[in-house]
Amino acid sequence: MIRQHRAFEPHPGSVSAARDFVTAVLSEWAASGPHPLLGAAQLVVSELASNAVLHARTPFAVEVSADGDVLIAVADESGAAPVMRRPSPDALDGRGLYLVDQTSEEWGFDPTDGGKRVWCRLAPSPY
Repeated sequence: MIRQHRAFEPHPGSVSAARDFVTAVLSEWAASGPHPLLGAAQLVVSELASNAVLHARTPFAVEVSADGDVLIAVADESGAAPVMRRPSPDALDGRGLYLVDQTSEEWGFDPTDGGKRVWCRLAPSPY
């Protein structure tokens, strides 16, 4: 398994920086052309990093690992469990974990000594 991680500060610009980090890592790992899970990985890391910035408001770390599937994890210093909501169609926010749920094979969170780690697993399409 290959793995890379990077720490970020809790400000809005860190969301795009986290997305750029995941893009660079997956582009480096791709044999040729874009990584087949790049779009999905960009979406889920954007949502998980946004949650860390908006809700945890603490420094956070992004981890990317791969062994066929791609695992994206965001760890922050908040012990509050993530909550998936089903917002109304006209709601302006609240879709983050719902999008992660719909995009990934599975997702979850693990309490850590200093907060929590929210993760999701992306799998290549069988088609």
